[in-house]
Amino acid sequence: MKIYTEQEIKEVFGTYGFWVRKTLSGKLNYLNGIPEFDRLDPLQLGEQGSVSNLECKPKGLVIEVIKGVWYFRVGLHTEKVLYFVIEPQAPALPQKAIIGCAIVNGISFGNAGTPTGAEAQPLNVTSGLDYTVTMGYLEDGLVKHVFFTLPGEHLKEVTNFIDTHLPGRLKRAHEIAVQH
Repeated sequence: MKIYTEQEIKEVFGTYGFWVRKTLSGKLNYLNGIPEFDRLDPLQLGEQGSVSNLECKPKGLVIEVIKGVWYFRVGLHTEKVLYFVIEPQAPALPQKAIIGCAIVNGISFGNAGTPTGAEAQPLNVTSGLDYTVTMGYLEDGLVKHVFFTLPGEHLKEVTNFIDTHLPGRLKRAHEIAVQH
């Protein structure tokens, strides 16, 4: 995937008229999968999350990622975008559950058990994020992936955008497993 300037986006992927916008703004949060962005120093990026926009152009899909003062666009030709899979995430454990584990293990095992109980939470605990969106794309003959999170309140907007502007690319996870 390549980072493009605004002018390059227009030249490579085309543009619609001024009044026509095929954009999904601020509904997805970028997780990882775009090497150009993932290589940036996390200390420079800061702690705040990143916002992602998807924009369909006549010849492709542009992904904008905005995090703090960092902003960039990558693009893919339409035929390179293979699929989107949206899967629910496991619910986050409330803070009380973590404290409860620490207390129970502290009573059972003494002072040594308190930190163990607090740390014994599953690693895949999410912090209130409802869905994971996986976009599969083809690059250099290999299927690669970009991952986003999706708050549940935006699920319908995101699925409608994909169905409308990238028809046939919204898939279920088992459909992808059979293909690859």
